[in-house]
Amino acid sequence: MASEVDTAPLVGRTGTMATLRSALYDDLRPGQTGAVFLTGESGVGKTRLLNEVGEQLREAGALVLTGACLDIGDASPLHPVRQALRRLDAEQDQARTASAIRGLLQVFDEETPGPDGAGALLERVAQGLHLVAGGRPLVLVLDDLQWVDRSTRQLLLYLLAGLGDLQLSVLAAIRAESLRGAHPLRRVLTELRRLRSVRVIDLLPLDRAATDELAATVVGAPLPPEAADQLWQRSGGNPFVAEELARDRRDGRDGISDTVREVFLDRVDALPQPAHAVVHAVAVGVEPVAHWLLAQVVRLPEEDLLDAVREAVAHRLLVGADDGYRLRHRLVAEVLAGELLPAERAALHRRFAEALTAAPGELHQARLAHHWRHAGEPARALPAAMA
Repeated sequence: MASEVDTAPLVGRTGTMATLRSALYDDLRPGQTGAVFLTGESGVGKTRLLNEVGEQLREAGALVLTGACLDIGDASPLHPVRQALRRLDAEQDQARTASAIRGLLQVFDEETPGPDGAGALLERVAQGLHLVAGGRPLVLVLDDLQWVDRSTRQLLLYLLAGLGDLQLSVLAAIRAESLRGAHPLRRVLTELRRLRSVRVIDLLPLDRAATDELAATVVGAPLPPEAADQLWQRSGGNPFVAEELARDRRDGRDGISDTVREVFLDRVDALPQPAHAVVHAVAVGVEPVAHWLLAQVVRLPEEDLLDAVREAVAHRLLVGADDGYRLRHRLVAEVLAGELLPAERAALHRRFAEALTAAPGELHQARLAHHWRHAGEPARALPAAMA
């Protein structure tokens, strides 16, 4: 996914890039540490920003180490740091730096951090990084930090507390939807937020103007107003999704690409079952779906319903407002439409129609007609349609 996104222009992130450079390089004095943790939904452009800012800092004279965490738990301690050093070793042409890198990699191979030996290992790693840096500012760029292993978490705390006597900056990306419940990284971020040199930035989707600019650059010309409106509604400003949709339009492809479909299905499937049901219901409904109406359709106890909605909002699939709930990306409704059996879809529409019919006060006739029609009851849809 990152390789596809990297082919598109970077739009709407000028201010964020300036903030990152200042926090990680320009405003740091020798011996100081700084860190920025970027959170955001999948496809919002975290990896792209890591690459762009890392390249800027490399050109400014910093030594940049780039690694990514893997979803393997503690099976490979300090994996992203090892990976970053191996990459640097492959690119290195200075004998002194290469020797320091290999010496540090040997430390990893010789020692396995345990409950008693973790402190000694972290100190040796810090000393090794100091030798590798050779007096230059060191920037550690880590992607997918939601999968970080325990040893790397401990190393970050150690270094950012200034215990390693190293001029260090850390730039890391975290999928926001992963930071739920008792995730160990939540506690680490809480501890790190106490340090003045640490910032946590939530990377938001692009605004309408930036989304239009991105689409126009991919297509090669500004989109007609109706097409631009549709792309904005479907993508929700997510750069990866917007680029995929713009590329499909440029190449004359209909429907939804398998890549986009799998991205959203992955996110929906990661939800607990009650939240899964809530997202399906909102996708079938006419937005905004009021809370009372959603309660009638999903038929969960109030406390369970609130928990389910919170999960869907936390996973960046729903947005809540005073008038009800909306999908963050209308594309989710298109993706989920193919996942429900026709009978399941009709049953949800029937529940919406019955709840609207039974509601006191003025009927929402247009919605009522829509739901009765899709429930397979055209005779019941007709009076509402006429009204």
